[in-house]
Amino acid sequence: MDTNIFKSTKGLVGSVLVVGGGVAGVQTSLDLTGLGYKVYLVEKSAAIGGAMARLDKTFPTNDCSLCILAPKLVEAGRDPNIEILTNAELVSLEGEAGAFKADIRCRPRFIDEEACTGCGQCSLYCPRVIADDYNARLDISRAAHIDYPQAVPTSYYIDAKACLRVNYDTCGLCASLCQARAIRFDQEEEIRRLDVGAVILAPGFGRINEEVFRRYGWGRYEDVLTAFEFERLMCASGPTSGSIVKISDRSHPRRIAFLQCIGSRDVTCGNNYCSSVCCMYAIKQATMAREHLPEAEITLFYMDIRTHGKGFDAARERAIRENGFRIIYARPPRVEGIDGMLFLTYVTPEGNHVSEAFDMVILSQGLEAPEGAEGLARAAGIDLNPYDFAATGIYAPLSTSRAGIYVIGAFQGPKDIPDSVTQAGGGRGPLLRSPPGCPRQPDSHG
Repeated sequence: MDTNIFKSTKGLVGSVLVVGGGVAGVQTSLDLTGLGYKVYLVEKSAAIGGAMARLDKTFPTNDCSLCILAPKLVEAGRDPNIEILTNAELVSLEGEAGAFKADIRCRPRFIDEEACTGCGQCSLYCPRVIADDYNARLDISRAAHIDYPQAVPTSYYIDAKACLRVNYDTCGLCASLCQARAIRFDQEEEIRRLDVGAVILAPGFGRINEEVFRRYGWGRYEDVLTAFEFERLMCASGPTSGSIVKISDRSHPRRIAFLQCIGSRDVTCGNNYCSSVCCMYAIKQATMAREHLPEAEITLFYMDIRTHGKGFDAARERAIRENGFRIIYARPPRVEGIDGMLFLTYVTPEGNHVSEAFDMVILSQGLEAPEGAEGLARAAGIDLNPYDFAATGIYAPLSTSRAGIYVIGAFQGPKDIPDSVTQAGGGRGPLLRSPPGCPRQPDSHG
């Protein structure tokens, strides 16, 4: 990182803007406030936690994901030096390193965070049913809802696109039932201007375009699932309480196939790069599936295996040895549904054509740049690489093209949770190395 952004103390601002409330953004916020800096944590959704909050387990140890993340979220929510702005996004950034002025668009939640007690009465009686995005749209929710019980802020919010009161000036049942009187239909969008000395971008990653999945029968065959859908299906807090069942008839699958590199290393969709995480999370999901379905036959189709992290390859070998997975080095081009079964046709290394039937097919989707990456880059005034990830240098992987603005996590390039957290620790580097005169907020940590 550039160590010269704080050349003098005159006119500098002792606060930092962190854009993105996933595990990387939360971790760097905690690190920065530990140094005594004021942190504005901006998250575009209604709760911090990001993709990690939706995972069942994390590789390579297969520990509970939320058990690791939730204490960090609670700590960030209680820290007086971290101000969390949800339903918010960066729209412009003026000034220079050490003295930026950031404009943040804050969309209304229609429920007062401070007044809401989290009782859930608004969601219980809300008549507007919507697809539950937290559960990968495999379940239903209500226009008034909270993403998950451990969400921070621990406040319900109203989906503006679905609410009958917001769109048609009808209903309002939730407001009449809320004993805390937390419903605020008079809330409006506002622009907040923040004075910050540095900006750290951590918006996470994006999802592969659905058209890529449709090539493999997703959307046409109910039992073809993306990896994120399968993750929620086998999670105890998911739509089936952790029971792995076929979407088509709710029976337990006997034969499960995992297809790798969906949307990665694929020139037809412009992503001729490896997404880094898919091999290991497929092994993790297969291991969890074996625990749920001891009798199932599980097959993983690979072009080649890339398990490059610390202990990853040993974890892969152990999982295959202990669980009896079939490993087939082939890339089936499509999925065909016949008489309720899913058929995969592939070519073996010996050149033989083989067709096999499966009950369920899981598409191990790769990672893309986050949705809205171009807009964020324009707002922050930084450059992107050809794949719309933040452009950084080989010897300065956290520094963007604009001084004082840094990037961590998957916006810098596809990476897993351990690497994202490692980079989050690097996000405090310039502030840690700044001159003693650099202003900070009063240290509330004792």
